[in-house]
Amino acid sequence: MKKVLATTISAAFLLSAFALPATAAVKAGATCSKAGTTNTSAGKKFTCIKSGKKLVWNQGVAVTKPGTKTPTSTTAAPEPARTQYSASFNAGISDMQRCRISDKRTKGERTQAIAYPATPTNGYSNSGINKVLVLPVDFVDEPGGEKAEDRYRSDLETIREYFARYSNGRARYEFLTYDKWIRANNPIAQYEELHESQDPNERSARFAKHVQEYLDKLPKDMNLQDVTAVLVYYPRNQKVLKNPIDQQGGPPLTSPTGGRIYPGLYSTGASYSLTGNPAWAWLVHEILHAHGIAGHMPTYPRNIGMMTAGGQGITYDLLTWYQLILDWLPDEKIYCVDEASLEKSIVPINARGASEAKIESIMYKVSDHEVLVIEYQKNSKWAPGFDDKFKGLMVYLVDTTVYQGRENFGQNELGTSFSPANYLLVRKGNFPPVIGLGKPTGFQADTKLGEIGFERGAEPWSSQLILPEGNTFVFKSLRIKLLSANDEALVEISKVD
Repeated sequence: MKKVLATTISAAFLLSAFALPATAAVKAGATCSKAGTTNTSAGKKFTCIKSGKKLVWNQGVAVTKPGTKTPTSTTAAPEPARTQYSASFNAGISDMQRCRISDKRTKGERTQAIAYPATPTNGYSNSGINKVLVLPVDFVDEPGGEKAEDRYRSDLETIREYFARYSNGRARYEFLTYDKWIRANNPIAQYEELHESQDPNERSARFAKHVQEYLDKLPKDMNLQDVTAVLVYYPRNQKVLKNPIDQQGGPPLTSPTGGRIYPGLYSTGASYSLTGNPAWAWLVHEILHAHGIAGHMPTYPRNIGMMTAGGQGITYDLLTWYQLILDWLPDEKIYCVDEASLEKSIVPINARGASEAKIESIMYKVSDHEVLVIEYQKNSKWAPGFDDKFKGLMVYLVDTTVYQGRENFGQNELGTSFSPANYLLVRKGNFPPVIGLGKPTGFQADTKLGEIGFERGAEPWSSQLILPEGNTFVFKSLRIKLLSANDEALVEISKVD
């Protein structure tokens, strides 16, 4: 009887084991009894697997309930196939001399060039070495606060690289540095009026006096006879000396060895260091004036290019017209044609601001005083203010009969200035005022010099100035189409039918 009862109890336990409901709680990683067995819990089917020396439930697989539809993944529609283009142009018809039109101005000052050639200020060289003395100057009540070389080292490296890139190695910059702070004779406030003065003659004479003060503190055997310019760096966070100073030439100075020198004189100012605008770009802008170019064109939009924004805009690029004026463009880096030589061509041009460029731009001679310049703009090393999505052609017309003066910064109906170079509207219609400008670099719309508070912004400009990929622009007898816009652009030029 006892034997029968034991058998009955054992059978009952076996039956109950096989009758466990499918929804019994199972936890991934918990131990199980036999490899290969399965159990369903909380909408997942778990399998008993061997993990090392243990048997455990796996992570489980979702189970679809009867009568429900299995979710289906959606596949995005494939992008339309892009037409593949390749360069096809006759380099033999390009002639840089064609585009080197002369200055046709009949009135106004002509001390600086708007056309080829540019004549540098005495001491500067457009095809050789330019040597700059760098002096870090601090004050008893405004000490340097860092190693002197840390104040200027990065700027100098960038300036060297910039001139190497845009002069194509024709103009080089070397720096003679002093690695200790030079302590000025007076507190910083006694130098403030100099930086506020707007009278160039007064400022020139007074600043030269101060620079002489700094030179007199240098070692007596320091020979400065071949120095082109002197650059003074003040402490990084000083707030008293607001305006930077630039004098392409100045009164004669005495070097530590007793010789007379005639360098350009420059100094930093708080209006750059406190806004985040790079001091090196301001210096390059001013030095380029000393190399002989008038600059400040195209004026609108004023935040494009080194010579309009001076380091306060969205690009630090030196436009190809300036490179042409300075004789910094080898023949193979420009594609210059006129109506007579124009053949239908697909010309590759690199983005302005790219570190390396093959063909820099396309130029089309319109008349003996007009050249149309076609350049490709996108985000790049020297154009950091463009958003990654910003790509397109910008076209400007140079007219060397126009007087270029700063009082001529008014706008005409195209939204461009009366300077010798005007950007043209390259497409019709109403578009957002700005596209792709996602990385503002601190362009100063207004500068409040009475208080160190600088309003940053961007001068408004129309996206009608940008020709995007696949679009066409016609100027007189020339048709321009941007076929593709990648690291380089492929631009089709042809005669209007």
